[in-house]
Amino acid sequence: MIDPQLYTLFLISAIILLLTPGPAVLYITSRSIEQGKQAGFASVLGISIGTLFHNSLPNTSRIS
Repeated sequence: MIDPQLYTLFLISAIILLLTPGPAVLYITSRSIEQGKQAGFASVLGISIGTLFHNSLPNTSRIS
């Protein structure tokens, strides 16, 4: 059985990591502030397509 104190520490660490914005969020936010809503949407679209491509390519080819 996992020690309750250790499990609590793990949960707190996981929540902090989930709430911390990554580089994509900071990029989208900065583009939206400086260049407007359309640039923000374009950034979201670009990052989403890139992520989809990046995640699906190993599943459909022999690239490891």
